[in-house]
Formats: sequence, structure tokens, C-alpha cells
Amino acid sequence: MTKYLELKQKLLNTITNKDAIEELKTNYKKVITIRKLARLYHTNETSIRLILKENSIKIGNYGHRKAYRKYILNEEFFNDLSSPEAAYWFGFLLADGYLNKNGYIGLDIKDFDHLEKLKNVIGPTLPIYKRIVKNSKRNLKWNDSVVYYMHISSVKLVEAVKLIGLTERKSQREIFPTQINDDVLNVFCRGYFDGDGGFSHSNGQTTFNIRGSKDFLEKYLYIMAENCPLVSNNKKISFDSGAHRLQFNGNNISEQIIKWLYKDIIIEDNGLYLNRKYKIAKQFMDIT
Repeated sequence: MTKYLELKQKLLNTITNKDAIEELKTNYKKVITIRKLARLYHTNETSIRLILKENSIKIGNYGHRKAYRKYILNEEFFNDLSSPEAAYWFGFLLADGYLNKNGYIGLDIKDFDHLEKLKNVIGPTLPIYKRIVKNSKRNLKWNDSVVYYMHISSVKLVEAVKLIGLTERKSQREIFPTQINDDVLNVFCRGYFDGDGGFSHSNGQTTFNIRGSKDFLEKYLYIMAENCPLVSNNKKISFDSGAHRLQFNGNNISEQIIKWLYKDIIIEDNGLYLNRKYKIAKQFMDIT
């Protein structure tokens, strides 16, 4: 008899009927750890894993399952991108979020207040964690930097964002979501810009830029050209440092783009904008 069958038989000697197996499966789904289940059924952890696998129960990371079971989430949040909130946050995730192979949506950024904004609309009790990044490239002096992160563990939310374009690798995000209504296109684009865009002001000149896949940026450019008369749809998309970049130099064109991105903005605690970028924009642009 193979080791697998021996272990399986050992467990079956303890759990002798279907009701007991169903009880085991229910207990696992209630976020009782495999270690505790092994103690409960007087067996070892390997045996518990084998019987769960035999009954098609996916074994995931306990910490992430616990977060999913413990915290209340708005699992329909990304089902409809017609609202400004869903459009903005999907744009931000598309630029700066990721899907983890363990089945959760992750977001690691340096802006604690911005994570709080997302938490308030998708899961008010979700925890925000903090870690120190040693010799961070985010810091111009290569000093240690603080990063805040949040994991959203939900099968429904993961499947929803997959359907509209979020992938594990950012380089694969080539499709501009078609579910975005015209009246919230600027909000979606602002979310993406807040996640992977920026502007600077040097020697009296403002520069606007965003990064992404070439196909995605081509659609982004088309939308900007439709809404900003100074933007040409023939603008060249460059490639440097391993990423495609769309960049505009000049005060007038940058101001026009930023005014379109921030039009109809509502200033509030949960406003759909990254605070530090909005503050910089107001310094150089005549926006309220």
C-alpha cells in the first residue's frame, strides 16, 4: 500500500461516514486551521490535507482565507463600472494592483490615506498592513521606505476584476475595459493616472506622463484626444526602462489634460483622487 493510501486509510478509520466527512469540510470552511482539525480528529495535518483534496476542497493560505471569512466585503462592487467609484478604483487597480496566485487582490502603495478610501467603499473592516522596504528604489536616496498594503480575499471580486481586465502580470493588461460609460471615462482615466502616472514642473514647464502596455495606452490616448483638443491621436508612445510611456511636454497641453481628468471632482474625505497628486496639480494648474 502506498503512503498516500495508508494516510488516507488512517484518516478514514477516524472519519468513517459521509456525515463526518461533511463535518470536516464544514469545519475547514469555517476557518478552523488544518492543524486544529488534525488535533480534533486525532490525526496528522497531511491526512487532513489529503482528505480535503480527495473531496475537491481547495486548500489555500489560512491567513488569506481568514481575511475573507472574517471581514465583510462589498462583493458586487466591480460588477458594474457605471458608477464613478467603481470606475475610479478599477482604473487604480489596473495601474497599481495585482492578482496573487493564492486568490486575492493586492495593493501595495505608500499612501495610507488612499488605501483607507478604498477600504471604506469595499470593506470597512479590512486591515491595512505596513512594512519597511530596505534600500527602496522609491526613495531617491535609496533609503528605507514605508509601504502600506491591503489584501482583498474574495472569489467573487477576483472573478469580477478578471472579467474586466485585471491580470497577474501588468504587461498582459492590454485591453481597455469597454464597460466604462462615457460620463465616467475621465474618472477611470484619473484612477489609472493616480496609479501609474505623474506630472512634474521644472524650468517653467509642466510634463504629464503615464505608463502601461502599448495597446492600452493607444486607447487611453484616443480618449484623451477626443476630450482634449490639444492632444493629437498621432502622438508617439515611447518605450524605455522596460515599459511603454505616453508623455506630453508643455504647460497648455498638460493643463488641459489635468483639467479633463479632474473635472467635476468632489472634494471630500473619500474623494476619488490621490491626495498628494491633486495637491501638486493645484499648485501648477488653475483648478479648484
